[in-house]
Amino acid sequence: MKGIGIGLISSVMITFIVTVIVSGSFGGSFEIKGWLWLLQTSVVPLVLCCGISGYCKGFIGSTKLKFWLICASMGFLSVLYMGTIGAIIASGFEFGLENINVIGYLQWGPIYALGFLPVSTMIAAAIQFYFQNRLKQ
Repeated sequence: MKGIGIGLISSVMITFIVTVIVSGSFGGSFEIKGWLWLLQTSVVPLVLCCGISGYCKGFIGSTKLKFWLICASMGFLSVLYMGTIGAIIASGFEFGLENINVIGYLQWGPIYALGFLPVSTMIAAAIQFYFQNRLKQ
C-alpha cells in the first residue's frame, strides 16, 4: 500500500518537474493541459512499478544483474504503456477516440519504448534505490 502511495506522489511530482523544465527550455509558459496529459499517461505505470517494488520490499538482496533486468523490464513496460494505451486514453479524453490515430500509437509505442530504454531504466533504478533506502530505515 505504501508503494502505491509513493507511486501516486512520484507521478505527480515527476510529471510536474518534467513539464516545467520542458516548457521553460523552449520558452513557453506552464500549460496545465500538457501536464494533465502527461499525468494521465504516466500515473498507471508509476503506481504499478512502485506498488510492485513495495510488495517485493524493493528487491533487497537481489543480485546486480537481476536488479538491472528488473529495472529494464519495468522501464520498458512503463514507456510502452505510456506510449500506447496511456496516450490513446489521454488523447481519447481530449479529442475523442474517432479523431485519434490509434494504429500510429500502437506502431510507434514499442519503438519509443526501445529508444528510451536507457533513460527509463535509470529512472526505474532511481525509484528502486529510493525504496531500498527507505525500507532499510
